[in-house]
Amino acid sequence: MKLRSTGRKTLVPTRYDIEKLQDHKVKNAFILQLKNKFQALTDNPDIVPSETTEVNTKWDQIRTIYETTSQDCLGFKQGKKMKKWITPGTWKVIEERRHMNKKILDTKSERLQERHKAAYRVLDKNVKRMARADKRAYMEDLAKQAEEAAEKGEQGKIYKITREICGKFRSNNDVHIKDKNGRLLTTEDEQKARWAEHFKEVLNRPPPDDEAIVIEAVQDLEININLPDKQEIIKVIKSLKNGKSPGLYWTNQMNTSQHSGKFRNNLDTVAKFIVLPFID
Repeated sequence: MKLRSTGRKTLVPTRYDIEKLQDHKVKNAFILQLKNKFQALTDNPDIVPSETTEVNTKWDQIRTIYETTSQDCLGFKQGKKMKKWITPGTWKVIEERRHMNKKILDTKSERLQERHKAAYRVLDKNVKRMARADKRAYMEDLAKQAEEAAEKGEQGKIYKITREICGKFRSNNDVHIKDKNGRLLTTEDEQKARWAEHFKEVLNRPPPDDEAIVIEAVQDLEININLPDKQEIIKVIKSLKNGKSPGLYWTNQMNTSQHSGKFRNNLDTVAKFIVLPFID
């Protein structure tokens, strides 16, 4: 008898709840706190980045400002994803229903239990009715957004909305691996050996008979090698797409994964301090 190992648990990096920036109140509070912290950094001559400050020190100051501001204004994403189409009013009634259910379990008197059960049934009916209305309104809003995106030719947004409405399709069919003779490989060792054989044939190619002829450039290209200015950094930040994975670099640098959406807020101040690490 063989026991199957459970495998190693992968450590998932915590991520800030960037979606809260869609709320104008949260966004304004985030921008205001960023401005205040950058202004405090500018006013304090002891900690303000200068030409003699090391690049890592300059970057640590910028990173700390974003980390503390994100923790205060945004917080972290919860492990369990809540249904975003449910409105705060419905969540309030759901919480009331949960408390009523707790009362039913804690009450020993049958008379009070019947009273609490009657109140629970009313709350349960209201929750289901409000949730249906919320989902209907949410789907109608998504359909409206899809129509507007189709008129503007935003194919990426249409695909995202369609995937959200229809859900993600995951095929349960296993990929069958065969050898060169068409025989089905059933064991894991045979499949690994076949993959190794395949990539050896594809990647290990003989050297070319003729060496490559590299033609010298007729003229040197005029490439700007000056330090990036503030307007160039603003242009790059605006070109970043939202909703993309922050990548391994940001995860390692920020201890918690960052997101391009936060840099879009307060661009002028952010670009000013991002320019500083390039100055030596």
